[in-house]
Amino acid sequence: MRSANLGVRPSQGSFSADSEWLALTTADNPQKIWGGCLKVADGEYQPLPNSQKQDVHAIRVSAGGKYIAAVLQAWEEFGHRLLVWRRENYEPLIESPHSLNYEQAFAFSSRGDKFAYNAGREVLVFDLTSSTVLHRFQLPDDKGLSMLQFSPSDQCLAGGGFSAGYVWQLDKPSSCIRLRGHRDLVTNAAFTQQEDRLLTAAVDGTIKLWQLPSGREMLTLPSHGDSYRQLSLAPDDSRLVTVSSRNTITVRQWLAQPQQKRLKLPLP
Repeated sequence: MRSANLGVRPSQGSFSADSEWLALTTADNPQKIWGGCLKVADGEYQPLPNSQKQDVHAIRVSAGGKYIAAVLQAWEEFGHRLLVWRRENYEPLIESPHSLNYEQAFAFSSRGDKFAYNAGREVLVFDLTSSTVLHRFQLPDDKGLSMLQFSPSDQCLAGGGFSAGYVWQLDKPSSCIRLRGHRDLVTNAAFTQQEDRLLTAAVDGTIKLWQLPSGREMLTLPSHGDSYRQLSLAPDDSRLVTVSSRNTITVRQWLAQPQQKRLKLPLP
């Protein structure tokens, strides 16, 4: 077990795809939210430059810790802008020209060399080594996506919209698999390791399993009255872990037998 004294109060965190880095939002008082990243191996914390007066609403770090992305809101201004930096020197690589519909609608690829975000009716996929756009995917409406998630091989990209999920195959950029069935905003998605199935969770409290690439619905786990803040699969696909809006962790052995354990987390 390793601990690190950050000198600030962490509020949210997310690991890089290789689990070697941790991106954090931190608060030094209730009105100001900063951000930074921590190297798990030695506990070294590196804050974002705070030369501009802005709050950090969401932050991610790539596998290998080479790149950092953050959604920022300037104080006393409306709208959120997205910035991607090279962590070594905080050289800016990408800046969204438009405000994001949702704060979490951006993602690094599993290898850390690609980046995707949604603004308006477009999903853009970038090659980070050259800062060029690889793909532009069009959405059927301007409601936007609440999240994006690359598959383990980085060959597919999943997005969550209102009452529908989307899957794009990067080697077939003109194709889009639309997953219909949820009754509210899709907030989380997780690919299986073989990438032949996708799990989605929505505000309506349901979790659905889809077959890929057909987009056929295979299974629905019913709602227990609350939505899900987090959804992830174990590396061998044997267990599904969810975190609900009521701070309940549920572990399901969904590929083996329908057993589950519920752990109640203490409220902050």
